[in-house]
Amino acid sequence: MRNRKKPGTLGRVFKALAEAVEKEARKQSPPNRARTFSRPSSVRNKQGASSNQGVNKKICQYWNCNVAIRNNYFLCADHYNDLEDYVIDKCPECGRFKDVEYDVCKDCYGTLTKKGVVKKPASPIRKEHSKTWEKGDQGVEKFFVYILKDAAGKFYIGHTRDLRLRLGEHRDGKTKSTAGRNLKLQYYEETSNRNSSELKEVELKKLLDSNERKIRKMIQDFQDLHREVETN
Repeated sequence: MRNRKKPGTLGRVFKALAEAVEKEARKQSPPNRARTFSRPSSVRNKQGASSNQGVNKKICQYWNCNVAIRNNYFLCADHYNDLEDYVIDKCPECGRFKDVEYDVCKDCYGTLTKKGVVKKPASPIRKEHSKTWEKGDQGVEKFFVYILKDAAGKFYIGHTRDLRLRLGEHRDGKTKSTAGRNLKLQYYEETSNRNSSELKEVELKKLLDSNERKIRKMIQDFQDLHREVETN
């Protein structure tokens, strides 16, 4: 019986090559190709552009401002500066921001008027202001809003560019509305200009009329902070 010939070197090479080709073909099978499929760049760019839409669609929350802002902001730059200068505050009706001298924003005022809602008129707010002060305001970068209290527990709110001088005038009876009341300083804060001081004065006077407890709490927190600073 004849012995079969063993495959030669060339045969072994062809067999190994065929196995390698088959193995590579299995790797490139349709299911794997589907997993490695990527979208054309034009589709990806379109999706990327759509995902960025809406970033600047939020609007400033001042009542009549239509400036687009970032999603994590609530006011545009100009109105945020107004908020820090106490020029604007929130409308109690709609929650948007409005000028502090008005009780509600213009939209809410129009709505309340149409509905026939009659609101109790606010007590008249008088600002401390004199034409003679304007000349001395030139070059002044620091103004003060302050709260005084007399022996009877009644408050007085005002503003000035020179806090020490103004307190002396109150003590010496130079101001008609405070003469003889023996007022003592309870609270003060700094502002950058006369207009900001006047508007902050109006805001505090309105708060005093509507919720005196908040004024007292604000004074208490202020005095506690000063005592802590002095202790340290």
